[in-house]
Amino acid sequence: VDASQLSTARIAARRGEVLAGAQRRVMDLVNAPSNQKTPEMLGDIARALGKSCGFSTTRLSREAMETLGLGGLLAVNQGSTLPPAFIIMEYRPKGK
Repeated sequence: VDASQLSTARIAARRGEVLAGAQRRVMDLVNAPSNQKTPEMLGDIARALGKSCGFSTTRLSREAMETLGLGGLLAVNQGSTLPPAFIIMEYRPKGK
């Protein structure tokens, strides 16, 4: 195996590790009971991922959601005892 093949294999292996880790986190969220997946908890997870992966997160309050006309989401939230949250995650690579 020459050096370029080894380098390519290392890059591919690292990419696979990153993707598998992300998939495991998503599977944990999907499999968690609904009463554990609160808007606040999901916002905390998004914020932590944003810090570690380099993207920004914004959590909109009920008032902001009303201002933006997100009535459909607010209607669904009426059945909950918890306040709603709309989480925006933005990745903006440098130079793009």
